Amino acid sequence: MGGWWVQPGGDGAYSFLLSDGAGEIFALENLYRYGCSILYYANLTDVANTLAGSGWAAQSGTGDLTLTGGTCPITAAVPETFSGTVVPTVSIDLATAGLNVDDFVGEYQAAYATPANVPALAGAYTMLSGDTFNIDQNGGVSLSEAVTGCAYAGTVSVIDPAYSIYRLQLIASGCANAAWDGIAQTGLVSFIGNNVDGSDVVFGGTHFVDSTGQQQLKLFQ
Repeated sequence: MGGWWVQPGGDGAYSFLLSDGAGEIFALENLYRYGCSILYYANLTDVANTLAGSGWAAQSGTGDLTLTGGTCPITAAVPETFSGTVVPTVSIDLATAGLNVDDFVGEYQAAYATPANVPALAGAYTMLSGDTFNIDQNGGVSLSEAVTGCAYAGTVSVIDPAYSIYRLQLIASGCANAAWDGIAQTGLVSFIGNNVDGSDVVFGGTHFVDSTGQQQLKLFQ
C-alpha cells in the first residue's frame, strides 16, 4: 500500500497522504481552503487491498483560517480508527471514525516510485510556513520554526531504496511549548513536487509523546 496520494479539495485546497510499504501513514486532510485541517498518523494492515488499523488524529492550526476569519488551534492528538481500500498505484479510500466524517480519497502519484537518494535531497526548502527546511549531503536536517519557536535537528534516511518516501527523525529545542523540548520525534517525509509549478517541496510529519504525556502530531509542509 505504499504511495504518495493527493486529493483535490474545494477552493484550491489539497489533502496529502504518505504511506510506506509496511502500512505506516501520515496525512493532512484539508478538504477546503478555509477551515481547520486534520492530521493523521496510523499503522494499517493491508489484507487483499482492504485497510484497517488505529492511530491518532489532531487538528492542525498553523496558518489555517476558519470561515469566520479566526485561526484554528493546534490540538493534542486523540485516538482514531481507520478503515478503507486501496487499488495499488491507482487510488486509496480511507475513512476515520472521529474528527472528520469525510473519507480521504487520494490519487496515486507516480513520482513515489522514484528511487530514494539522500544526497540528491541536499538543499534548502522553503515551506508554506515560510520557514526553511535544510538538508545536508548526509541527510542531516536543521529547521527553525517561527510559529512554535522550535529549533529542530535530526535526519532523513531511506526506508525502501526503491521509493521516495523517507524516515524523518527530529529533536526540538527552544520551543514555546517546553513540553516538546528534547523529545524524539519520528515520522515520514517526502520531497515530491506538490507546488502548482511542480517544484519539489517538503511534506511530512512526526508523532511523539510530549513531556506531559500528551500524544502530538507535527506537520512539516
